[in-house]
Amino acid sequence: MSTLFNRVSRPTPVVPDTTLDQELGKAADDANLTLYFVNLVVVSASDLINTDMAFVDKSDPYCEVHLGDLRQKTETIDNDLNPVWNEKMNFFVADEPDKITFKVMDKNDKQKDDYLGEVEFQFGDMFETGVKYEGKLKLRNVK
Repeated sequence: MSTLFNRVSRPTPVVPDTTLDQELGKAADDANLTLYFVNLVVVSASDLINTDMAFVDKSDPYCEVHLGDLRQKTETIDNDLNPVWNEKMNFFVADEPDKITFKVMDKNDKQKDDYLGEVEFQFGDMFETGVKYEGKLKLRNVK
């Protein structure tokens, strides 16, 4: 009687010189990945213009913060030309940013939000020196 199956022998196991964890560690070291962390607080604005038409109604400001393609915004403060937000924001980016833009807007319910002004902050060499900035920024292009 002939057999349908041929006997197969197991191959000799190959043991690598390194483990997967060691190889992944070397790959991560070779990648030299740097992340930039921008931590900020949008504190307040003052003396904003009133873009709302009614005499009893005032602008409802919020602040948009743009860092490259990333954007965050504060809460909207109703009827206030001197809003206080005190909102912390964190950005993680792979490329060293050169600037951050703060844009203040007036929230409208039935129409497009009104532009109140903006300011750009240039980072300069802050990432290399580790210097922090605390201070006021003056809005430009105020409507």
